[in-house]
Amino acid sequence: MEVLSVNNLCKSFGQKQVLKDVSFSVNKGEVVGIIGKSGGGKTTTLRCINLLEMPDSGFIRVGNSVMFDGRPGMMPNSQQIHEARLKIGLVFQNFNLFPQYNVLNNILLAPRTLYPNIPHSYFAKKARQIIERMGLSDRIHAYPSQLSGGQQQRVAIARALILEPELLCFDEPTSALDPELTGEVVKIIRDLKDAGTTMVIVTHEMEFARQVADRMIFFADGIIEETGTPDELFNNPKSEKLKTFIQS
Repeated sequence: MEVLSVNNLCKSFGQKQVLKDVSFSVNKGEVVGIIGKSGGGKTTTLRCINLLEMPDSGFIRVGNSVMFDGRPGMMPNSQQIHEARLKIGLVFQNFNLFPQYNVLNNILLAPRTLYPNIPHSYFAKKARQIIERMGLSDRIHAYPSQLSGGQQQRVAIARALILEPELLCFDEPTSALDPELTGEVVKIIRDLKDAGTTMVIVTHEMEFARQVADRMIFFADGIIEETGTPDELFNNPKSEKLKTFIQS
């Protein structure tokens, strides 16, 4: 079953075309790693999936909801986009936590805002369960400034998980962390994989990608240059651009 379907996605910034007819899909329970040089289109693809950037053309479906349809007169309305967005969790590389809120309230802010008619106790109980899952029970009342980078990233993951998204997207989840803290986050992501979470992960960490991804997509110059399992891409690359990228 496809959780994400992206077809013929195009995006330009001014005269520069960043995405050129990009198409791929992600199945339920699958972890897809996206790699490539900076400026190749990786993060723009992720931002277009959630409509943080508006594509120029193409089609994006999440579960049974159309997120974007670039054909004339086919664009979903704001309510449909809002409902589709709720099916996607996005974890940023720089955490994007609210400094004025502690761990618990950072996690509770979105569900309390989006679902004001659901009792606060429901989400509070759920948040505490996720916080325990993230290994942060002893930091539940701490503020972001009191947390390590790895702890902040785990809070960001918990914040995405509380809305039970069908798809969890990561933008360079380990780039702001030192090696020891990277290990904390990798463990959490591997645990999510073992639990069957569907994920798309943009990363420059090749060993991390090899560990967690079922399938890899290599972007170069705005197109999908090559795709396959981690072993196929790292051990038997076909594209000259991928060979050069791996060697560098």
